[in-house]
Amino acid sequence: MSVKENKDLLVSFVKEVLDGKNADAAGKYLSPNFFHHDLAPGEQTGNQTGAAGQVNFFTGVVFPAFTGFTTTVEDVIGEGDLVAARWRQASTNNGAWQGRPATGKRTEIAGISVVRVRDGLIVEEWESRDAVTLVRQLGVAVPRLTLTPVRIPAPRPTPAPGPFLANGPLVAEAEDTAAIKAQAASVYMDAWNRGDLTALANTQATSFVLHDPTALQPATRAGSAALISAFRTGLPDLSVTVDLQLAEADKVVTRFTIRGTHKASLLGIAATGNLVQATGVSIQRYSGGKLAEEWQLWDQLGLAAQLGAVRI
Repeated sequence: MSVKENKDLLVSFVKEVLDGKNADAAGKYLSPNFFHHDLAPGEQTGNQTGAAGQVNFFTGVVFPAFTGFTTTVEDVIGEGDLVAARWRQASTNNGAWQGRPATGKRTEIAGISVVRVRDGLIVEEWESRDAVTLVRQLGVAVPRLTLTPVRIPAPRPTPAPGPFLANGPLVAEAEDTAAIKAQAASVYMDAWNRGDLTALANTQATSFVLHDPTALQPATRAGSAALISAFRTGLPDLSVTVDLQLAEADKVVTRFTIRGTHKASLLGIAATGNLVQATGVSIQRYSGGKLAEEWQLWDQLGLAAQLGAVRI
């Protein structure tokens, strides 16, 4: 299948199965050995395995608790057999969920999904969703994580941008997408793992804008620096891995995992000594060799639960 066909498959799955509340149609889209790498709130180990497991999750957990799904797919990016979609989804909590009675409230969350398509079926999925906003909308008390502002060092002199255009978006050629993938990955290696915040100044445009639906980070370069510094302080043995990437034209999608031991205050939560892990997905748009705009989601709710700050 072509990249366009893979994109259409993912969008059709969302519209027919979720928005159409038609779990029986899942077999048209999901491989029998489908695997979902990221459990949703309320999803138990095993539900994410196979098309049958997903159907059981939809019919046993999701559809009894939430109705009136409306999903807006805001962007779709594809490369090879991988497709990423950035979306917003609204629904109404008309049934019991997680042992809590129905609230009747209309909820709306953002998310980014990445799927792999083989032979016309989705075989695996990674997803980062704004679950912390969902549970807050349903009345669950979740502590507000806090960031301390951090100053970004001045950029180092950099070589000419090479394959990037001097002005405007990137040309959709293999060497361009390879270059921006490498640039995106280098921030995780240099800024996150080594603490070199100059990497942000070297890669981000001065007008850089961060889209964070959870409102944890300021929508600026300083917001990125503050988040990195918070994790490096709270998890002194911090390790961040780049799990997969795809790119198309001027955009790069990166799935990443944060791991470390909670030995100092992290985002306002006192040290617990717990070994924690959080996954996330970012979509970055480059222009003229610089990171101009980013959409980022990571599992704030899961992290808060691992630190004992909330029960879900």
